[in-house]
Amino acid sequence: YTTLFRSVQSLPIIKHPLGKVAAWEALEFSPAFSELFKAGIEWLKNPKNDGRAQTLGTLLSVFPDKRNALIAAYENETDQFMRHAIARSLLADRPRQAWERLVLLIESEPNLSTELEELIPDELAAVSSASDLPFIEQQGNFDRKTMVWADTERILRERLNTWETK
Repeated sequence: YTTLFRSVQSLPIIKHPLGKVAAWEALEFSPAFSELFKAGIEWLKNPKNDGRAQTLGTLLSVFPDKRNALIAAYENETDQFMRHAIARSLLADRPRQAWERLVLLIESEPNLSTELEELIPDELAAVSSASDLPFIEQQGNFDRKTMVWADTERILRERLNTWETK
């Protein structure tokens, strides 16, 4: 824990924004210890801190017992990466909530980042079913600005075809 505690203490010293993101991503595999949680909450308080979404993702992953409280505290964030971190945390055990949050993120974000345009189709397809296909197709026909819907439809169709052939 001493090394992890030092890592948490040195976060403000890291100068490059991607270094801060990487540090929080690495801490996602940390055991739960109170200093990490406290440091994460402090980090999240400043909206100008780099890597806030990774911080939230780490806390949601390392402290599953605090997930509902963290989601409640940050669900009104407007930052697309923060919203994505919340949706991602729900993928494994609350797939329909994850689906709803991902759809809302796509629909409400006029300029979805390239990174999220690449990540979301796999995640959305993973928690979609055949009954979601008409909605996804409709969204793809309606919203031609983003490839998210078309990519999600393609991935979902591939998965459905794989399931049918088994």
